[in-house]
Amino acid sequence: MASKTFLEHWNNLGINFPDVDLPKHSILHEGHLSKEQLLMEAIGIEAHQLDIPVEQLVAHYADDLARARELDALTADFRERKNHELEQHLREFRENRRAKQARRAMSGR
Repeated sequence: MASKTFLEHWNNLGINFPDVDLPKHSILHEGHLSKEQLLMEAIGIEAHQLDIPVEQLVAHYADDLARARELDALTADFRERKNHELEQHLREFRENRRAKQARRAMSGR
């Protein structure tokens, strides 16, 4: 069974997560896998345990999968914005550094 804090985390995100044991590699890579991928993996495990078709559980968790996709999109947008901000800061830093080096060269340092 999944840990209580793990399930609470997903519940706080507005997603009902199957109470199954995920493979350790999935939990360790939670930050690298999309929420939708992790949820689909858990749904697959639950379907196997219940011996029912995965499609049946996918239909049951449709709203949760939609919420996971929504959160994945928000995360992607946030990362894209932050990467753009970082690129701007790096560009400004490089320009300032070049200007400073040019001033030093002109002053004979």
